[in-house]
Amino acid sequence: MNMTPNNPTGASWYADPSQGSLPDSFNLFQEQFLTPLGKTAANIEQEKESAEYGAVRFEMDGQTCLFRQAKHTPKKIGQFVALWKRPSISGEIAPFDRDDGIDKVIVLADEHPRFGVFVFPCRLLAEKDIFSEQSIGGKRAFRVYAPWVMPSAAQAKRAKIWQCAHFVELTDTTQGLAQLAKVL
Repeated sequence: MNMTPNNPTGASWYADPSQGSLPDSFNLFQEQFLTPLGKTAANIEQEKESAEYGAVRFEMDGQTCLFRQAKHTPKKIGQFVALWKRPSISGEIAPFDRDDGIDKVIVLADEHPRFGVFVFPCRLLAEKDIFSEQSIGGKRAFRVYAPWVMPSAAQAKRAKIWQCAHFVELTDTTQGLAQLAKVL
């Protein structure tokens, strides 16, 4: 099964949280990549406020992971990822913090026919000021640049360099599984 949004399965990448279903992008990631690697996602929770980004929190091998589906935007190159928390029901959104107990962030990026995942360790996201440290700094969203994306802006080029060091292309499932096994 092809995991790109243009596939003939009619997959719903951004599940409706009111229906209680997980995003197809996460389900297919589990079925095609985690299961063959002998990995099990446990304590799976859909993050309803970020459902548009296929947001899921889960545990795997004793680590807490966040999953996001990167989103195409019409005017900018790369893909957009929302990555934030709401500390209280009535509170404002805030960046995740290095001390929030998140170990990895997995971002699925696709551009038919190619796709893959970024697997970012929490410490790296804190170093890059995407996660805050002691509630200082951080971002609520950021852009990812897969290897096939060619940004022209200097800042985007710099981001692509560090991001691609954490990217696993999954278009070729066999090769992708071998690489993914090393980083999960």
